[in-house]
Amino acid sequence: MIWVGTNTGVSRFDGKGAVQIAGLNGVKNITGIVTGEIIAETLYGLKLYNSETDLISNFDMFGNTSFAVSDSKGTVFVIQGNGSVYYKTVQQKGFDNIIVSDLFSNNIKFVKVDNGILRIVTRNGIIREFNVIYSHGIVNLEENSTIQVGSTVLFCFESENRIYVIDDEYRLIELSPTNKPVFIADLNKLLSGKEC
Repeated sequence: MIWVGTNTGVSRFDGKGAVQIAGLNGVKNITGIVTGEIIAETLYGLKLYNSETDLISNFDMFGNTSFAVSDSKGTVFVIQGNGSVYYKTVQQKGFDNIIVSDLFSNNIKFVKVDNGILRIVTRNGIIREFNVIYSHGIVNLEENSTIQVGSTVLFCFESENRIYVIDDEYRLIELSPTNKPVFIADLNKLLSGKEC
C-alpha cells in the first residue's frame, strides 16, 4: 500500500486504484505505524488515521508538530518546541509527556526510533540517544552519551536503518551500527569533479 499526502489531502493506493481519505488536509508528513494506522502531521494538528475503522483521531494540541515517529510496538512519539517528548502507546487514548532538558525542536534535524532507541540529530551535529523503557504502561527515556557527527548538520536522512548526515563542510558521514561516525565522502570534491 502506498500513501500520498499533500496540502489538499491524503490518498491510499492499493495497486489497483486510489482512495481519497476525507478529513486529512494540509499534510506535511505521513508516517506508517505497525498497527496499520498512519500519523499525519498537518498544518492543523496531528491526526492518527485507522484504515480498518476509517476513523481519524485528532490531536490538535500538536498544531505545528515538528517530528512524529513510531516504534515497533506502535507507540507514537511527538517532539515539539517545548522541551518535551510526547508519547501515546497503543492502549492509550491520549498523549503523556516526558520532559527532556535542552530539547528544542528548532534545533532538531532528524528523529528516529527503532530497536528500543530514540535518536535525535541536532543542527549542531550532536546525536542524542535515549533507551525507550516500558514499565506498566508508562514510557521512560534513559539518555545515553551523546555522539558528535559534525559541526553543523545541513541535511540528515536514513537508508537501510542507518543514519547519514551532511555537515556544513559537505562531508557525508554515516552513523555506524556501533554509533561511531564514519566519513563516507567529501561531497564538495565529488560535485566539483575532483576525487575524494
